[in-house]
Amino acid sequence: MAMNIDFDEAEIQRLLNKYGDNGFLDYCRIFRIDKLFVKAQGMRLWDSLGRVYRDFLGGYGCLNLGHEHPALIRALRELEGVPNMAQFGINPFQARLSRELALISPAGLVRSLFTNSGAETVEAAIKSARAFTGRKPVVYAAGAYHGKTLATLAITDNVFYRAPFGPPDFSVKVPFNDIKALERTLKKRTFAAFIVEPVQGEGGIIIADSNYLKDASDLCAKYGTVFILDEIQTGLGRTGNMFCAERYSVSPDILLISKSLGGGIVPAGSAVMTERIWRKVYAGIRNCGQGLSTFGGNSRSCACALAAINTIRSEELAANAQIMGRRLLEGLREISMGLSWVRDIRGAGLMIGIEVKMPFGRRIGGLLASSICASLLDRYGIILGVCLNNKMVIRVEPPLIITSEDVEYFLDSFRGFCAQYKDLSSLSGLLKDSVVNYFKIRRNDAIKQGREVFL
Repeated sequence: MAMNIDFDEAEIQRLLNKYGDNGFLDYCRIFRIDKLFVKAQGMRLWDSLGRVYRDFLGGYGCLNLGHEHPALIRALRELEGVPNMAQFGINPFQARLSRELALISPAGLVRSLFTNSGAETVEAAIKSARAFTGRKPVVYAAGAYHGKTLATLAITDNVFYRAPFGPPDFSVKVPFNDIKALERTLKKRTFAAFIVEPVQGEGGIIIADSNYLKDASDLCAKYGTVFILDEIQTGLGRTGNMFCAERYSVSPDILLISKSLGGGIVPAGSAVMTERIWRKVYAGIRNCGQGLSTFGGNSRSCACALAAINTIRSEELAANAQIMGRRLLEGLREISMGLSWVRDIRGAGLMIGIEVKMPFGRRIGGLLASSICASLLDRYGIILGVCLNNKMVIRVEPPLIITSEDVEYFLDSFRGFCAQYKDLSSLSGLLKDSVVNYFKIRRNDAIKQGREVFL
């Protein structure tokens, strides 16, 4: 029997307001992103009113293959009738994916520990490093984002996310791209791991210096610290190579993969590590259950991951990311020349950030960046978002299947927007609209609930 999908927008919002995340619903309504999408394919989505949108956010890095890629849908259909959760049997899909990940990962990474999400993958790496070294503390970089579980919050540099859950008790922060600061910390020889992103996505698309990762890897080897490279967002073609590690000629001790590994269809993740770490922590009958997860490495997630990797290679999507990313970056820089509200435009492959310049601080700057995203959505049907740790940066992270026509549409739309909003004074209207919209929503909600409201 087909599922009866209810697209009654008013009813859906009522249910969310009463039983779901009503704060996020309010955020969506304030910035006019409370769209009800009913269909998706490739770069495009359709809302309940029939309007078409182009996705330049890409599920925060999950949709490298775009929405509902035929190869992934086919992989799922071919598994009809095959057991998905047979933990006490041998999984052929997991075996093949393990081999595939060893083949595409940097040299020396041969064993995969399967997980269900980015945060779970990070936690698996931390556990592995602690067990391998016998040490507890972990070093992370300023601006980092590694997840929102209790352990990953300890190495995520965002006070807003961390504060309600207590201070971290096992992590130390060092400046990003500062190799001297890293050595001063690691030479104490007390740290289990150093974890770092080659491009800080949520930190504002901050790119590692050319020698930073290689030097960091060497320091970790020198002081007995496990080097963990978080490619959950940068991996699988996003920055123009299968993994960003190739750009820096570095092989970590543990490589973290998730997000687009499941192709945006199923949750999937893997911590790919060296034989040396695997043998000490997980090898043998006694230790074989240490890294197991109920859903980790199930048949459908592995089949989708295999299809995703094969598609990235067969369609040469890493190369496409490099070519289209360069066109986007060059076009955006050309358009933004002379604009007083643009501080910087930077990126690697199809991971690009537009940093807003706002003299009144990060909070107002973040509100302005979100308002710009809302305007581009309303006017041109372009889906964008801001970086979670630096909301003054608008992220441009489209699927790797993007075409020249999509690039030109985006650049033409951004050019049209910038022609109207050349300076901060002209952008003030967008800020005002967001504030007015906020109070209008609060008043209407209060009236519906029979409450008196004073604004």
